[in-house]
Amino acid sequence: MTTPTPPRPSGPRTGVLLAIVGGLLALCCAGGAAAAYVVEKGLPDVLPTNLSHRQPQDPCELLGKDAFGTDFGGVLTGSEKGDRGVCDYMFQRDPRGPAQPNRLRLLVDVSAQAGTEFDAARNSPSRLPVECGQRAYATHTIDPAGENAEATLWCVDRDVYLMLTFRGYDHDRFSGLPLDETMAALGRTALSNVPKA
Repeated sequence: MTTPTPPRPSGPRTGVLLAIVGGLLALCCAGGAAAAYVVEKGLPDVLPTNLSHRQPQDPCELLGKDAFGTDFGGVLTGSEKGDRGVCDYMFQRDPRGPAQPNRLRLLVDVSAQAGTEFDAARNSPSRLPVECGQRAYATHTIDPAGENAEATLWCVDRDVYLMLTFRGYDHDRFSGLPLDETMAALGRTALSNVPKA
């Protein structure tokens, strides 16, 4: 007759196994919490570097309502935050013009490649140098009647690349050089409001 073997007592192997499973569960919880934070808050806009500025959380705050007059065919009626570093400003529509309101788009990007972005973006053959940051150019097109205008400003200041684009209608006529200077003045204001690191 054979005697049954007694059950093996739980030894150190079980403890090690439980410790490994517990550690894996803790790592999963920590990873899940980190993933939930990234999903809810997004990744930090600027990781720690030697930049002199920080990417603004809300680019619409760079140009307040008092920065605008009626140079864009009407008074500012609102702004809307877009993708990272983008804000769209809308102006009162002239009832004699198209159904869309006049729009100004601000793009601001804080990065070590700001100068490269500036050099790549300013590809218009009719650009004029203007005062904004370290280097800046503006360009515009106005229809023969002077009522429809498009204007662009490219500006770079150390680690900040900024671009303003405007498209709109004004029955009372746009004028090119004042439009370029208005764009440059807005660029200077926006640059001065980019948060410092």
